[in-house]
Amino acid sequence: RALILVYGSTTYSFSAMLSVFLAGIAIGSTVFSRLAGAIKRPVFWFAVTQIGSGLCMVLALYRFNSQPEFLLQYLLKHGLVWRNLLAAQFMITLSLLFLPTFFFGGAFVMAAKALRERSESSSRATGQLYAFNTIGAMAGALAAGFALLPVVGMERAILALAILAVAAGLVFVFRSGASAAAVRAVAGAVVVCLAVSVMRPPALNEKILSSGAYFGAWNFLRNGKVALLD
Repeated sequence: RALILVYGSTTYSFSAMLSVFLAGIAIGSTVFSRLAGAIKRPVFWFAVTQIGSGLCMVLALYRFNSQPEFLLQYLLKHGLVWRNLLAAQFMITLSLLFLPTFFFGGAFVMAAKALRERSESSSRATGQLYAFNTIGAMAGALAAGFALLPVVGMERAILALAILAVAAGLVFVFRSGASAAAVRAVAGAVVVCLAVSVMRPPALNEKILSSGAYFGAWNFLRNGKVALLD
């Protein structure tokens, strides 16, 4: 929903978002599955993936205002043609979505490993994981579309979900049985990041994001320069 403000709500925009989203999950799952055999405490690493995805969502909010400017700068440099618009869309999507979805994929693998270690049946553990993952995806889509967006708005909805992910991660960190040093390192990093976000909270610029830079890029180019901020 937020990316639509940057590069429009076309079929190509949705394709760019979905392809990056699925690629991030696939690559994250692949990387963590290769490391799973050497990981002794999957609950701890599941917590890390939750915290990582939450912090990446907060970081993305800081970068949204600069994306229309990037889009225009890219088109100015490479030419105002269709393929360059698509290329810019993919780069913007990669920069904002890849890391969170990478952690999504890793979370699924770590959850599967943790459940298998606590279950007598591997197939039962996997089935339970898929069932709750599907239920959660359905509930999340309904809650975001029909409750969060209308009630609190896009920016606060993203922040709320990010905080929820980080909070859940911290709970699992303290319950993972990891070493005290590892727990302190993760908790300390979270505290620092949250302190920075509180002192300098992200704020989406409605004028910039609603300018429609993707729709009429030539309207924001003057004398060979991008004049969006002007």
